[in-house]
Amino acid sequence: MPQPLSGLVVLDFTTLLPGPLATLMLAEAGAEVIKVERPGGEEMRGYAPHHDGESAFFSLLNRGKKSLVLDLKSGEGHAALSPLLARADILVEQFRPGVMDRLGLGFEAVRAINPRIVYCSISGYGQSGPRAVIIELGARCAACADGPDRFVAELDDNTAAKEHDVGQLGKRSD
Repeated sequence: MPQPLSGLVVLDFTTLLPGPLATLMLAEAGAEVIKVERPGGEEMRGYAPHHDGESAFFSLLNRGKKSLVLDLKSGEGHAALSPLLARADILVEQFRPGVMDRLGLGFEAVRAINPRIVYCSISGYGQSGPRAVIIELGARCAACADGPDRFVAELDDNTAAKEHDVGQLGKRSD
């Protein structure tokens, strides 16, 4: 029996917890998720504990996804990414506001390649406004915290992931 999101293609430009968790849930519902990583791989690949040479955290949050290493600052990286952008249904990014624009991959640039794409930006305080420049590192700060702060930070990241998915699915049903 096909899964509910079979046939959807998701480009995943996320790291750490909220974005990878959001795209994991999409993958588990049948979407083809392609995780785009920088040369050298995502930072979480180095996080302990390791099992069979792989970070347990990275493996848990990125199971069922394809991985593609691209230098998004190079012409070769953009050339390799262009056909994927053209066929993707959803793009999820988790950079600081403005980074995707500087890479030539902001909403308008991607929409010019693929007008039907659903483009989701995950950030701590939105893409504009006075707090947009504040970097929210809930999962990273949680790893350093003791007591209830750890739970609260991780709850925030998990909630962000779930709200992302509900929004994406709602947009796809339009």
